[in-house]
Amino acid sequence: IIYVDTNDPYERFHEDDLEVLLSLAATAGQAVEYARSHETQLRMDRRQRELATAKQVQLHFLPQGHPRVAGYRFFEFYNSAEEVGGDLYGYLPLPDGRLAITLGDVSGKGITAALIMARLCSEVRYRLVSAATPWDAVHDLNKEFSRPENEAWFVTFVLCVLDAQRHEAMLVNAGHMPPILRRFTTGEVIEVGDDVAGPPLGCDASIRYQPFRVQFEPGDALLMYTDGINEAMDPHRTVYGSRRVRKTLQGGPKLIDELCLYLLADVKRYTENQPQADDVCMVAIQRE
Repeated sequence: IIYVDTNDPYERFHEDDLEVLLSLAATAGQAVEYARSHETQLRMDRRQRELATAKQVQLHFLPQGHPRVAGYRFFEFYNSAEEVGGDLYGYLPLPDGRLAITLGDVSGKGITAALIMARLCSEVRYRLVSAATPWDAVHDLNKEFSRPENEAWFVTFVLCVLDAQRHEAMLVNAGHMPPILRRFTTGEVIEVGDDVAGPPLGCDASIRYQPFRVQFEPGDALLMYTDGINEAMDPHRTVYGSRRVRKTLQGGPKLIDELCLYLLADVKRYTENQPQADDVCMVAIQRE
């Protein structure tokens, strides 16, 4: 509101005064609008900077390189749909010489999922070094996330414990897509452990998860991934699907890094470069 008054009761306002008032009002209005826009832009810039910082912090929760295990090759990929996400993976050497490999997917996306992901990363490391066995660590994680105050925090989770001396892996699946084993000699692609998989972490504190074994022959590869791959959609909203994942892996290159990049490229072609709808995470192991 612009209010104009005069001290001279005998001098009324004229048409020229109205034109000056309109000009001043327009200029003042533009100044207010620009100031508000500038303030909004500053808030957005600050939020973007905070999210960029949060992304860098979150990435530090993830491994910064491949583990070194004689006779084995590793591949990992992580890309969140938003600045921060709820997928995670990790490597942790165990006291007995084995290597724990973890992969998880927190329900939801964005900041809430990222905060739960950060907590899960810390909990996984603590439970794996403090529990009597890796399987007890998964049970402890489930109890922790099943506490009433944690609301509806569900996490699909896979734990793989690699014994490079015996060339075998013991796995536990908590509500996640079955890991995929590709045999080097036959090219056979198998989803493993689906018959003993339990519900996601946080659903039922009384659940006891059952481990299962995978034996590695030379060249065999084991792939674990999150649903950002199999649930990727084309422009007609048709999902990529687990069947196509298996088919692509069956016809892909022999080396694990080339095979995983081949799968990621096929998913990208399928979606026709549409914006990513969900977080994507993948971890793979291959015996040399």
